Amino acid sequence: MTFTETFAALPPEAARVCRLLAGLPPSQWAVNAAAAACNLSPRQTAEQLTKLCDAGLLQRHEPRLGHDAYYAFQINVRGLARICAESQESQGARDEALLGWLEWMLATVTSAERLLTPWRQRWACNLHATTTPPGFTTEDGAWTWLSTHLTDLEAAVTAAQEHRLLLLIPQLVHAACPAFHRLRPLELWLDLHTRAVAAASSCGQPEEERALRTCGAIALRGLGDTAGAARWVRIALESANLDEDQHSRADALYQLALCHAADGEAALAVELMTLVLDLRETAPLADTRASALCRLALGEIHLTSGQPELARGYLTRASRELSEAGDRFNFGRALALTGQMHAQQGQHDTAERFLRQALEALEATGAAAHLAGVQESLGEATLRQGHLREARRFFEAARVRYRHTDARAAGRMALRIRALQKPLGIGQGVTCQQLPSCRPES
Repeated sequence: MTFTETFAALPPEAARVCRLLAGLPPSQWAVNAAAAACNLSPRQTAEQLTKLCDAGLLQRHEPRLGHDAYYAFQINVRGLARICAESQESQGARDEALLGWLEWMLATVTSAERLLTPWRQRWACNLHATTTPPGFTTEDGAWTWLSTHLTDLEAAVTAAQEHRLLLLIPQLVHAACPAFHRLRPLELWLDLHTRAVAAASSCGQPEEERALRTCGAIALRGLGDTAGAARWVRIALESANLDEDQHSRADALYQLALCHAADGEAALAVELMTLVLDLRETAPLADTRASALCRLALGEIHLTSGQPELARGYLTRASRELSEAGDRFNFGRALALTGQMHAQQGQHDTAERFLRQALEALEATGAAAHLAGVQESLGEATLRQGHLREARRFFEAARVRYRHTDARAAGRMALRIRALQKPLGIGQGVTCQQLPSCRPES
């Protein structure tokens, strides 16, 4: 049967579901997301999706570990069904379906964010979605969903922008920040934050704009545009001072200190970060975890300056406080920095022990980009102990990971691996500044 014949034979509700889903950005649909788009219950939606599978229009994909089952259109079906949607569904019905999906996306991203980073500032969300987001019960479940839906997130921001649903854009981007920090998709990070900043500005949301600028500055710095990062941060700082927003002011000063550190201005960076630490240890901003991040940054700055002894106290306390706060990601980063500290002091066996702990901690959080830096450090630590085969294995693992996040670093690893083929192929160790795992971010 042709598509036209098959589609004409569908029950009316199944045909409506097919049309609405075909007209929306996602190419794959879980039941809950489809239910929100079609204004049905999950049970009703599952029944209609099954009918579409029986008709050969959809294919059901069995759930993988940590994922729900999902449905995808068969080849060429989606385009044909979209044409039907444009001719048979009113603009109002299509807009309602889009809004249902966008609100479901926001509710779900926010649900994941609150489990992954419960300490983050909450933004008010005025949602009218008819279905609830997945009931994430573990960090791993929330992370599995968030880390595999960045394509849908980008599509949601684009759709909201095209339909002038500007209030949704800052909320979507802000809620997805755990994925940006752990995966470091720098170009996407910057693109979405640039759009979110513009939307927040258009909607008259200065507090949201400040938060997005300070977070987006991390991506700019990661892409090597330290001057651009500093401009974004200074705009946020000026706005915070005008509104007497001490929380935003501390965040902006924190990022400004990191910009100075990236420019090699260690003394100024330490001065500013110490000021932020004082602010975050004093009411009304008193926050143990936020203070620990300042200590982590101060430790990293001293390591970059070749002063491991000055870094020791900061890193020891930061590690303890981040562990107590349940911040697994930044605790893993603290372990990596501690390993770097011991490596700078020539204690390569101790460095290897901390770096292996960091590798385990960061693997548990899915922080792929940071794992490459730890693996590179482990290669250096094992090489210094004369374990060439193991060092080569770590360098190769780092090279593979870097290919997806940092082409220059991947090239550096290729050179290190080739050098190990030669006698006495021990090159200079990397510095903390070169390692993604050691970059203070939040």
